[in-house]
Amino acid sequence: MQISSVSLLLFSLAFVGAAPPPTPHDPDYQRIQECCFANGMRINGREECLAFCRFNTTALELENLGQSCVDHTAVWMYCAAEGQDNSACCRTKNVPELCMGFCRGDVTNLCRPQFYDSHYVCIQRISSILQCHKAALKQGESQWNVDDSKSKRPTIKKKC
Repeated sequence: MQISSVSLLLFSLAFVGAAPPPTPHDPDYQRIQECCFANGMRINGREECLAFCRFNTTALELENLGQSCVDHTAVWMYCAAEGQDNSACCRTKNVPELCMGFCRGDVTNLCRPQFYDSHYVCIQRISSILQCHKAALKQGESQWNVDDSKSKRPTIKKKC
């Protein structure tokens, strides 16, 4: 039996729906969404990737629907980290060294085929990584600045 892409998508959406929904009025949710939007996460009308830009995205979501948004991972992690290196926190949560780029918010060298093969362990640890990023948020203004030319702001590759 061959599964159609529509059936697979509906099956995947059922799992995504099971994830804890972000609260639109949560300032941390608004903050990361603004950053992802400002840094290009809505490229070519692919708004579905913006849904992953939050602090409670699950490994299951990434495994099911995240493959189509791998090229947006750099922006998502940049925005989650807000320019902070949260590697120390990640180490306390036993996040592997391979994943420290996620903890620093610097995963600009990822492409689809390599991502799921070499970084699968990072997907499994995404909750711990996001917990570290959220815990490190500073009150008040966001640390990222879309107009800052000196920023290590990532760019989204249209093709890996």
